[in-house]
Amino acid sequence: MDITELEKLKTENTILRNKLEESSTQISSLNLLLQEASSTQVLKDKNLSLQKALSEQNKLLLNVANSISDLLFYKDTDYRYIGCNQAFSNFLGLPMDYIIGKTDYELFSKEQAELFRSIDVDIFQSFTPYSNNQWITHANGNRLYLVTQKSPLIDDQGDLIGMVGISRDLTKELDLEEKLQQSNNHLNDAQRIAKVGHWDWDMLNDKLSCSDEVYRIFGVSPKEFDNSYNSFFNMIHPDDKKMVASEIAQALKERENYDIYHRIILPDNTEKIIHGIGHALYNNSGTPIRIIGTTQDLTALKDMETKLEEQIEAFETIFEHSSDAISLLEDGKSIACNQATVNIMGLANKQEYLNTHPSALSPKFQPDGRLSYEKAEEMMQVCLLNGHHRFEWLHSRKNGEEFWMDILLTRININTKPIIHVSGRDISEQKKLESSLENSKTKYKELARELDLRVKEQSAQMIKQSRMAHMGELLSMIAHQWRQPLSSISAIASSIKVKLALSQDDAINETNRDYLNRQADDIEAFTQSLSNTINDFRTLYKPDKIKQYHHITDPIEYALKLTEMSFTKNAIDVNKNYDTDLSLQMHKNEIMQVMLNLFKNSEDNFLEKNISRPCIDIHTFSMDGYVKIEVSDNAGGIEESAIEKIFDPYFSTKNDKNGTGLGLYMSKTIIEQHHDGKIYAYNTDKGACFCIELPLL
Repeated sequence: MDITELEKLKTENTILRNKLEESSTQISSLNLLLQEASSTQVLKDKNLSLQKALSEQNKLLLNVANSISDLLFYKDTDYRYIGCNQAFSNFLGLPMDYIIGKTDYELFSKEQAELFRSIDVDIFQSFTPYSNNQWITHANGNRLYLVTQKSPLIDDQGDLIGMVGISRDLTKELDLEEKLQQSNNHLNDAQRIAKVGHWDWDMLNDKLSCSDEVYRIFGVSPKEFDNSYNSFFNMIHPDDKKMVASEIAQALKERENYDIYHRIILPDNTEKIIHGIGHALYNNSGTPIRIIGTTQDLTALKDMETKLEEQIEAFETIFEHSSDAISLLEDGKSIACNQATVNIMGLANKQEYLNTHPSALSPKFQPDGRLSYEKAEEMMQVCLLNGHHRFEWLHSRKNGEEFWMDILLTRININTKPIIHVSGRDISEQKKLESSLENSKTKYKELARELDLRVKEQSAQMIKQSRMAHMGELLSMIAHQWRQPLSSISAIASSIKVKLALSQDDAINETNRDYLNRQADDIEAFTQSLSNTINDFRTLYKPDKIKQYHHITDPIEYALKLTEMSFTKNAIDVNKNYDTDLSLQMHKNEIMQVMLNLFKNSEDNFLEKNISRPCIDIHTFSMDGYVKIEVSDNAGGIEESAIEKIFDPYFSTKNDKNGTGLGLYMSKTIIEQHHDGKIYAYNTDKGACFCIELPLL
């Protein structure tokens, strides 16, 4: 190889070396770049890993917060919510993204928001936690009892950045606490009512725990009782202490419950009887370490038992030594009797009476004709139904002699089974006396009835005579008072007629003169009629008046004439239906007075009831030897309860100012006593009808 080639090779080698060095430098740079890139990627991967871990940590924290049933929330220093858990969101009934950024004023009522704000302000100012219990209304309307703990949030530099709060729902716990308290109250009430208390004796520490009722039974307060066995034992009656200690020791030895009755003496020296029951608990070695039990006050019950025993003894004494026949019936058979039953029934001993039916010592039939067996069964059923039954019963002794007994059956319960207690008393002598007394009563009643009739007749006659005398005096007084005015009215009418006859005054024409004369004649006629009426009334009760023959329509027409002006004024129509006008012997003016009274009664009824078209119907006819006059109206009639009384003296259906109660009484007297007739009243479909019957002979 020549030098040229060698140089060329050297040159090429140098070039290659330079390129190699350059390449090496580039490789080093590339390695540096690769190393730098690798470090950056590691950082990126580490950052991503950290971010992922932080995200996982946040998710874990959020899941933990949301898994907590308590209400968790965060606020910034502007009192706005910056976070909460799902329980808080559910409580408000709002989504979490809605809650974030809100204040209490936007989420709660104004009253609650102001309370929360005042608490938050105190926390921010004092940098101290706060805890409280309060009732809060849930979104669904339920009220919850929450216990809330709030604490300030402080960063690494010690600056306040917000607060965190957690609330726990204690509603169920509070409810359970209240129920527990209520249960304890019920237990205490039950113990107080039943007078039963419970206790627990820690034998190792000699510590006795008692319920309130135990203290009440022993008459001490918890402060007066040192809660030891000795305190209890010292209150036991001295005569019972040995028995109580022995019973407890025996029960512990045999590992059995003890059940004892004993007395205690209270601080006020009152004595009580109590019932104690105890159950012991043992450790693994068999040593008794604890006794639990109850104490019941049986003082009242024991008193009742004592009284019951005394009553049973008294009952047995009364039962056996009573003079009345006493027995007990069960299912219709005698199960017990006293000695008096044996004696009264004429038996030899009690065995002859036991297990017999009540009808066994009775005649086959009772006096009312019923079988003694059937009637006895009925009497027992009545007793069992009503609780008691009393009646009289015909018995027969063993020798066949019959006698009466007064029987009292009473239902009693013995061991829940109904038993009939029978008490019987011999009333044979009483029945004889009753029979004699009944005969005497019958005679006495007959005599009393006859005497009563006589007294009533004499009393009625005396009353009638007294009323007649009073009526006569009254009519005489009226006649005396009316006589002078009537005479004056008649004289004035006569004077008017004379002056009219002598007057030559042309102002009075013949028509007016005739009218005035007629009116004066009517005045004289009316005054004369009134005067005659007064005479008739004065002689109303005198039996020596003379009857004369008059047509039956004469007194009717005369009465209508007297009422003509009044009827015309009040628009009262009169319908006359005279089917007969026979002549009868009568006192005309008296009959006229009866008619006037009937007409006046109808008129008063028309006016009182304001009848729109008043009408009176008069009908005369003859029937069965009588002439009858019927006067009816359309005034509505008389109350049925008053029809029987309208002819009684001083009875009136009118008001006080219009009625005296004498008009119809006098009419009845005139028709029935002076004319031997009848007068009565009845209602029609329009009003009242009065019927007068006068005999033809």
